[in-house]
Amino acid sequence: MRYDFLAVLLVISLLLLLGCKEDLQQQQEGEKVIEPLPAPEPLEVHAAEQPEKEAEPEEEKPAEPFCGDGVCTPGMGENCERCVKDCACKSPAECYRAECKVPDCGSAGDCKDNDSCTVDECFFAQHPNAYCGHEQITNCKNNDKCCPPRCDANTDTDCEPVCGNHVCEPGETSSNCEKDCEQEPSPVCGDGNCDPGEDMSSCPDDCV
Repeated sequence: MRYDFLAVLLVISLLLLLGCKEDLQQQQEGEKVIEPLPAPEPLEVHAAEQPEKEAEPEEEKPAEPFCGDGVCTPGMGENCERCVKDCACKSPAECYRAECKVPDCGSAGDCKDNDSCTVDECFFAQHPNAYCGHEQITNCKNNDKCCPPRCDANTDTDCEPVCGNHVCEPGETSSNCEKDCEQEPSPVCGDGNCDPGEDMSSCPDDCV
């Protein structure tokens, strides 16, 4: 009797177990497993596309100056002494102490100042450092077209008579230039001098 009861209980347990298993299987088949969607990838934000800039051409560096390139470059130490090829002086200039210099004169004829009272000279003629000089004439000399300040018509024929210079010059008399020419005294017969206005007839004592 006891064993029958246990057998029945075992059968009932098996049936219940089988029923639960079928229910669970049906439930699993009926339910849809929803898998989570993958997270969206972040959108890449691109800046507005701009055309690529064309590469700027490289500036050509000027060639370093050198003696013989046909260009005189004083800033690089070139001059008419160090680099004649590039810095030769143009005539009439001549190279003097590393500079192109035009002489002031080549002869005295280049130094005329149109002053008759100066002697024109060219010092260091035919030299780059030549220069003109003008020496003032001070001596009284006839026919040199100059009347120096201290000369007059009596000492230099190039001077014109000037009334009022305290010198009685040729052409001046007491009548036309009393300032320079004093009144001449009347001749005195018998003073031993044959003065102007006296002769053998008027004054035989003085004019023998």
